[in-house]
Amino acid sequence: MALNITYPTSVHVGFIIAVGWSNTYDDSSFVVSRQTNNNTTWQGVPHSPDSVLTSYSEEIEATWERIRYRVSGLPSGTISTTNWITVVGGTDPGSTNPGGPGDLDPTPILFVPTVLTPQSVTPNISFNINWTDTNGTTVEYDIEESVNGGTYQIIVSNWLSKSYSRIPSSEWNVVKYRVRAIGGVLTSAWGYSADILVETIFPKMSVKVGTEVRNAVDGWVMVNGTLRKMTDIWVMVNGILKKS
Repeated sequence: MALNITYPTSVHVGFIIAVGWSNTYDDSSFVVSRQTNNNTTWQGVPHSPDSVLTSYSEEIEATWERIRYRVSGLPSGTISTTNWITVVGGTDPGSTNPGGPGDLDPTPILFVPTVLTPQSVTPNISFNINWTDTNGTTVEYDIEESVNGGTYQIIVSNWLSKSYSRIPSSEWNVVKYRVRAIGGVLTSAWGYSADILVETIFPKMSVKVGTEVRNAVDGWVMVNGTLRKMTDIWVMVNGILKKS
């Protein structure tokens, strides 16, 4: 999960439960809410919105058979949710289908996107980042980018399509992407692309043909007094032969 939440898998009635998380995106505050038993409504819980506390604790009540928590970071908008936590000794007074933590989860699981990208791209030429999943059509996506091994940075949020166009810079050597699905209050884990090589653009060569200066791209150079057609130019870059 994006905020790396820590929590127990079970807790006894009357004991204190503690939930902690990481401040992954340097948020200034957090909002905590809970679900109990089979209720689908999230209930807000007391947590100072003006602090950067990364933990929450409370006493477990006897009317809880299971419980889970949701933490929202502000201003990043990142939302992470725990799994259901078993309450030992607790009961659900409104349950018509005993079974406690074994009951069906009312919120569907979001699947991790599979990210598809080209192996290499050319600077200043657009390419597509594509992904697939089985989350249906009501899901949105966050896309983040890492350039030259740096920290992932958000490039688009709540994107509705499963494709996004990007133009690489000539200053990039390698770039990679990660995509996650968003459905209501839930987010999936990140799906990662492989490293994408950004090809090198070499400067144009200029030659003099008679009294006229031409770029090599024009296709002709003077060799020992004879005008000849040029073919591909290859150069060695860091031990790798590349086409100019």
